Amino acid sequence: MNKTLILYSYYENGKNAIENFRFFLRRALKRNEKYSFYVNINGNTVIDLDFYLKKYSNLKVIYSKGICAWDGWKNIIDMVDISKYEHYIFMKDIVLGPLNTKCTGGVFDKKGLDWIEGITENIKKNQEVIISYYGAPILDKLYILPYVPVKFFCVSKNVLNDMKKYDVFS
Repeated sequence: MNKTLILYSYYENGKNAIENFRFFLRRALKRNEKYSFYVNINGNTVIDLDFYLKKYSNLKVIYSKGICAWDGWKNIIDMVDISKYEHYIFMKDIVLGPLNTKCTGGVFDKKGLDWIEGITENIKKNQEVIISYYGAPILDKLYILPYVPVKFFCVSKNVLNDMKKYDVFS
């Protein structure tokens, strides 16, 4: 069975972050042993997580003092046996999603997929990274390369191992 680790990094810095996190808790979580949901909370939260922790045994919450999403993701990676997973979905609190958990009449429904499978089914050899968006900065003359705003991305085990090897999370 291919397992997926969903890593959500949260910092309560305003109304949008709170609303996005609540949306994630309501829409993203699935009771399925193929999925492990880890939320890293940098600081504190006003959201009562007891209901979700009781309902979803595959949800874990970590509290830390990180200052960015990468710190949160690193905390999760350092606490979890990542070798048990084939796919890794990274999300942060500036993302409102997942939006298409059930696409009535859409691609997910036709294939019988949930939102996680709808993403991870596209991870394969020679296509091991999916990013939320790719573009050039407004001041593109200042930069040689386009940038990736890492709000959401999914990678294979090979890519995650390379990210660790090259200290991307440090």
